[in-house]
Amino acid sequence: LRAALEVAGMGRFELDLVSGVITGDARMEQVLGPSSIGGPPVRTLGEALALVHPDDQELVRTRLEAALNAGTDLRLEFRMLRAKADGPDIRWLSFLGRVEHEDAVPVRLFGVVGDVTDRRSEDAARLRSQKREAIGTLAGGIAHDFNNIISAIWSNASVAQTEMRAGVSPETSISEIMRGAERAADVVRRLLSFSREEEPVRVPFDLGEVAREACELVRPTLDANVTLHSPRPRRLPEVHGSSGQLHQVVVNLVGNAGHAAADGGGQIWVTVDTIEVGATGPASSDAAPVLPAGRYVRMRVRDDGPGIAPEVMPRIFDPFFTTKAAGEGTGLGLAASQAIIRSHGGDITAETLPGNAGAVFTVVLPAGEADAPSATAEHASTDDTPSSAALPHVLFVDDDPALAKLAARALPLHGCAVTAFTDAAAGLSALRADPAGFDALVVDLAMPGMNGLDLLQAARDVRPDLALILSSGYLTPANQALAEQLGVSAVLHKPCSVGAIAAAVRDLTATKTDRREAPPA
Repeated sequence: LRAALEVAGMGRFELDLVSGVITGDARMEQVLGPSSIGGPPVRTLGEALALVHPDDQELVRTRLEAALNAGTDLRLEFRMLRAKADGPDIRWLSFLGRVEHEDAVPVRLFGVVGDVTDRRSEDAARLRSQKREAIGTLAGGIAHDFNNIISAIWSNASVAQTEMRAGVSPETSISEIMRGAERAADVVRRLLSFSREEEPVRVPFDLGEVAREACELVRPTLDANVTLHSPRPRRLPEVHGSSGQLHQVVVNLVGNAGHAAADGGGQIWVTVDTIEVGATGPASSDAAPVLPAGRYVRMRVRDDGPGIAPEVMPRIFDPFFTTKAAGEGTGLGLAASQAIIRSHGGDITAETLPGNAGAVFTVVLPAGEADAPSATAEHASTDDTPSSAALPHVLFVDDDPALAKLAARALPLHGCAVTAFTDAAAGLSALRADPAGFDALVVDLAMPGMNGLDLLQAARDVRPDLALILSSGYLTPANQALAEQLGVSAVLHKPCSVGAIAAAVRDLTATKTDRREAPPA
C-alpha cells in the first residue's frame, strides 16, 4: 500500500473527529505543507481549513459537513494556500476520504490526499490547445459566412441607391441590410464567447439556445452534403454554468458528427429535452461519477454515419486519442468536452446505434429550479422619440470617424442633442469648457492616447453627476470592475444601434429637471 501511494504521489491521513487532530505519513505532511512560514506541519483540522483558498472554503466546509452527516465518502478537489516567504503559493489538492463510525457516531475520517496542481495545469493547457484547434477549423467557415453577409449588405445597399434615384422606397433593401448586420454581430459575439481565455463565469442559461447558436456557428464548416437539424425552441429548465464552455462542447460534438455524417447518410440531429435520473444514474465509464437522482437537461447529438467501432469506443474520451489522419486533429475535443461536462456536475456517454446506423452522444446536466425564459427578440425597439423639445445633450467620443459622424446625424433623430469628437482629449476639453452643458458622456473603450476609462475618470472629476456610458466590443473582467468603480451608469456592447444609445441616455437622464433647449447638432 505504501509503495502504491508513493507511485501515485498520494499521502495517507487520518482525522480524529473528536479532537480535530490530523495524523498521517510524510507525504501527507509534504502535501499539506507548514501551518505558517517556517512553522510546523499542519496538524489540526482548524489549521488545514485556515489554509484553504477563500473561494473554496465554503465548498470544503459544506461537503465535509454533508459527508459526516450522511456517512458518505468525501471526494473533492480544492485550492490550498501554501505558505511561502514571497507570498502564498496556490496548490490544487485531491482529497478522498471515508467516514468511520462507532455506535452510529462519526469518529474518524481517513483516506488519501495528493497534490494535483500539475495535472490541473496540464488539463487547462489541453483545453486551450483544443480551443485553438477548433478556432482554426472554424476560421474557414466564419470567412465563408462573413463573405455571404457582406455580399448581401453590399448588394442591398446598391439596390437601395438605385431605388432612391428612381423615387422608389428602399425600405425592403434597408431591412435586409439591417438583418445582415445583425447576423454579422451574432457571428462575432459567438466567436468571442467561444475564444475568450478568462475564467468562465457561471450563470443560469438555456442550453437549447446555446446549442442553436453553436449549430449556426459550425454549420458553414460542414460538408456541403451534410444537413444539420438544430434543436427546436422549447421551454426548458435553466442550467447553471458557463454557456461559453458548453458552446464549445456543442461545437466539438457537431464537428465530429459532421465528419461521420459525410461518410454516411449526411444527416445530423441535435435535440435538447429533460429526463429524470435515478439514484444509480448513467455513467460513461467505471471512473465516471454516479449522478445523484433528480431532473437533468439532456442534449443528444446524433449522426447517420458508420458509427463508432467497438475497439475504438473504450478510448474515445482519452486525451490525444484520435482516429483522424495525422495533422487533422489532436484528439483533444472529446476529452475537453468530458472535462467541461463533469465540471458542471453532469456526464457524457456515447453509443453506436443498432445496425451501425450512426452514433449518438448524450450529455446530461443538472437542471435548475427555474425554466429558461422563452426566446424573444434580443433588442426591443428603441426608435421612440420623446415629444418634448427639451433634449438631453450627449458628449459622444469615438475614434472611428464613421461612428462619430453617424452619432452626430442620427442621435438627434432619436431625441438627443449631440456633440461628437474622434479625439478623447478634445472631448475632455469641451467638457471642461462647459461642464453644465452636457447630460451624458458616451465613450468608446479602445482609443489611442487617452482610452475610454481614462476619459471617464477625468470626466467624473469635472462633473461628478454626469451620466457615464461605456461602449465596447469586448470588455475584460478587469475593465468591467474598473468601470464599476468609476460609476459607469451603463455598458453598451458593440455593435449597438444608435437607438439603443439614445434609449440609454434618455433612461439615465429622465429624472433631470434642468433641461435646456436642444443646442445645434
